[in-house]
Amino acid sequence: MTISVANGEARLSGLCTAEDAEPLLEFFAAGGDRVDLGECEHLHAAVLQLLLAARPAITGTPAPFVREWIVPFLASSASAPLQAA
Repeated sequence: MTISVANGEARLSGLCTAEDAEPLLEFFAAGGDRVDLGECEHLHAAVLQLLLAARPAITGTPAPFVREWIVPFLASSASAPLQAA
């Protein structure tokens, strides 16, 4: 498992797969609102969708791909409400 929770923060590390979506959803359902991507190398689309829906505070400096493509996307969409198509 690549998700661990400590001190009210979920830490995603390594290659986050679809199986990691359920524990992350449980974290958000319990009121969690901070995610450390410092050791994250890859996010499965299911995990990314949860991050987009929950819009947690992002901490840490992840691997280059996540840092250069995913984190800015999360930041830019943080102020835009999700809309139904």
